[in-house]
Amino acid sequence: MMPPTSKTVRESLDDDFYRIILRFSLNDLKNSVPPAFDDEEFTWDLIKKALLKYNLSTKKNEIGRLFVEYTKQIRFTNALFSTDLMLYSHKKTWYSVSMRQENQIPDSDLADNIKRKFLEKKIKMNIHTDVSGNVRWFALLVCQKKRNGDIALKRPVYIARPLNTSYLFYSPSRTTPDFLQILVKAFGYDTHKVLKLNGKDIPSLLSMLERRKNADQVRVRTSLALKNITDNVAVKSSRGIDFCQDKMRSDHAKEILGNEPIQLENLVVNVNSEWRGLRTLPEAEGEKFDISMKIGSKNVHSSLEELIKAGVISPPYPVWLKEFFISGKNVLSIG
Repeated sequence: MMPPTSKTVRESLDDDFYRIILRFSLNDLKNSVPPAFDDEEFTWDLIKKALLKYNLSTKKNEIGRLFVEYTKQIRFTNALFSTDLMLYSHKKTWYSVSMRQENQIPDSDLADNIKRKFLEKKIKMNIHTDVSGNVRWFALLVCQKKRNGDIALKRPVYIARPLNTSYLFYSPSRTTPDFLQILVKAFGYDTHKVLKLNGKDIPSLLSMLERRKNADQVRVRTSLALKNITDNVAVKSSRGIDFCQDKMRSDHAKEILGNEPIQLENLVVNVNSEWRGLRTLPEAEGEKFDISMKIGSKNVHSSLEELIKAGVISPPYPVWLKEFFISGKNVLSIG
């Protein structure tokens, strides 16, 4: 006997579904099967239009293949997107939102509430949701019905909603303010603000937002650390010379930047400042200039710590460095 042909999980699912469809009578396929998918746009009329469009007969095998194609979009695609989200969330860039003015909505009602809120705006939404690591994940797919009767799924919007917080994170960046506002309403809040904070590691983004809440305490700690830093020289002891400069800088960097491991991939600093001291262009003295600086790294926090340890960045520190880890932002505007 020859070994069976290898098939993907998706193809196996399609085959199983096709065999089940063929068990139904034509009358059941018209009246009973489409409503079972709980999708208002998936109707027998949709199947009839497709039969005419592609010049197919009304035999059950042709109808069965159409059922597979349409339900493949409606029933399976969002689940596959959701699986991708759960496994590879760290490969997406997440953008932060603070939700405000809460009206409590139980977690168990969230998916239904999201569907209802979008339907009020005549937007059909397919949703897959799961909970992992104290975060509720959502894959949202907008279903559009084309003029020819086909169903089109737009590219998904991914949402991460940390439990017991008023924050959510979304991807991709092109998600519109109107879309976010409908979503915020569905989560039981009245308004929202898109924050200037983005990154690939959601726990780090949450840590940045918590630091913002405790900004006054962090400022006091940073102020004390700045007072205690000295430019120490090598210390002689019975065991020889102790070059302690590097260790002191390392300890100081942790006092300034914090001990918590934070992973951010970029820092943008926008400065509006007056030009000073340009002797070759005296007429520019006092003129305002917009300057932008971007630091990109696998981990900006670690890179800044290494620069402080190496003495490349030394007191007095620039304003942006002192504000970076207490502002809850990685897009800073100064001046």
